[in-house]
Amino acid sequence: MRTNFRRIHFTLQFVFHCLLAGVCAAAAAEVGMNPELSTYIEAIGKPRLEKLTERVYVARAYGGSNFLFIIGDGGVIAIDSSWHIGSAAQALADLRKITDKPITTVIYSHGHPDHTGGVRAFIPDGAEDRIPIYASAKWHRYQDELITPIQPMILRRGAKQFDLDRVFDGDIMVSLGRFPAEGAIVSYLPPSREIDGPTELTIEGVRFVFEPHATDIDDALLIRLPDENVVYAGDAVTDMFPFIETPRMETGRSAEGFVTAPGIIAGWKPDHLVMGHGNTIIGDPDRIQRILRVQRDAVRE
Repeated sequence: MRTNFRRIHFTLQFVFHCLLAGVCAAAAAEVGMNPELSTYIEAIGKPRLEKLTERVYVARAYGGSNFLFIIGDGGVIAIDSSWHIGSAAQALADLRKITDKPITTVIYSHGHPDHTGGVRAFIPDGAEDRIPIYASAKWHRYQDELITPIQPMILRRGAKQFDLDRVFDGDIMVSLGRFPAEGAIVSYLPPSREIDGPTELTIEGVRFVFEPHATDIDDALLIRLPDENVVYAGDAVTDMFPFIETPRMETGRSAEGFVTAPGIIAGWKPDHLVMGHGNTIIGDPDRIQRILRVQRDAVRE
């Protein structure tokens, strides 16, 4: 099994670097962008940490996806890690302006590489045994899928879906947010702690509620911080029409989950909602409830 994980790590890095090399070689002349998409991307803004509560900060616009830092009693818990090591390291450097507490725990909201690829910025070589990684107990299936014969098809279609074959002002991945077209190194470490069913844990003095719920992928977790009234939805909720299917035709995606997940989150009545991509809703519970209803009804209908 350990050999498989080495293969996964190598494969993700190799294929991603090949894609980037192709992008940079093919895009001597940069292409234009749909004005509406340009407006959306510009609204995401520059890389920054947004404060939700005294403990919770969301990392925005560092590299294709959002992720969280939660400052605990003795250390920092990171939920997700962006797509690549450089963007996660940049966010961590900004966090050091707020706290010098070390990263002591990592949580994967789900296994897609745009949420796990920066993990080596948080867990350096040799620290694997002392920094646990929590994830859904269903994480194995997707990681095994990455080393099957269907992987090249998934990656080719993913490159088209996310505009990896285009460059805009030196950046790629504009459909999810910008990140540099050069120097992106993707990492991966397997989880060491599995969450199998609804679970409540206290980590570094911070209470967490985990609800495994298939949506974007079958190893997805909905994550609630009840004392902070924060919910991290991962890719289960989005501020645009949800991606209930993709050109990648990956297994494990659940259209039904995109209908039922908003109801679970709505029942938690959060004040703050962080989504894996797009905007963060801070201190506006009424807007959160509206977005959840819209997604539920749009997918259901």
